[in-house]
Amino acid sequence: MSSRRKRRLPSGCAGVAQLVEHRFCKPGAAGSSPASGFSRLSVRATGYPRSMEHPKDVGDRSALAVMLALRGAGYQIALPFGENTRYDLVADDGVGLHRVQCKTGRLRNGSVRFMTASSYAHHSSPKERSRHYRGQIDCFGVYCPDTGAVFLVPIEHVQTSARAMLRVEPARNGQRKRIRFAADYEIGTVRLPAVTQGLRASSGARGSSA
Repeated sequence: MSSRRKRRLPSGCAGVAQLVEHRFCKPGAAGSSPASGFSRLSVRATGYPRSMEHPKDVGDRSALAVMLALRGAGYQIALPFGENTRYDLVADDGVGLHRVQCKTGRLRNGSVRFMTASSYAHHSSPKERSRHYRGQIDCFGVYCPDTGAVFLVPIEHVQTSARAMLRVEPARNGQRKRIRFAADYEIGTVRLPAVTQGLRASSGARGSSA
């Protein structure tokens, strides 16, 4: 049996998802030429490049930024025990308790965009592709690493089927109705460095959705 690897993983990828093509000669295939009996097996490796942040690190950093901003704004913070809660923390404003799900916001075209439903599309056989947070949290705590801003957004202020946007810059057409402005929800600014894989802290518990 002969084998040949067509493409090698680039150095430094450390298992990044790439297509690696293996060819092997089938025993008993017609003809004596190796090429006549080749079949193809596609293998996809898993992992992340060393230069790319792990999603768990991104989520943990956002949760930390939200906690720091909440403390700076005068909230007391409690963390739930266990893995089976839809919220990442509880914020106490002295009057009531608020269940907060932490999200990472991305600055795109003048708006901070963040997910308002958890996605299971990356699972092999998901029973549902996404799951909303209605009735299970009170607010989204959103950290935007592009600006350092942290926002506290009541869940009833956004649609919860996929994602939401907070407008940082005015709309080009001057529209103001039905637009959520980021400034109305900002509670603080936090600057945190990116975490590389080599410096990752061990994290066995909760991971915020990025």
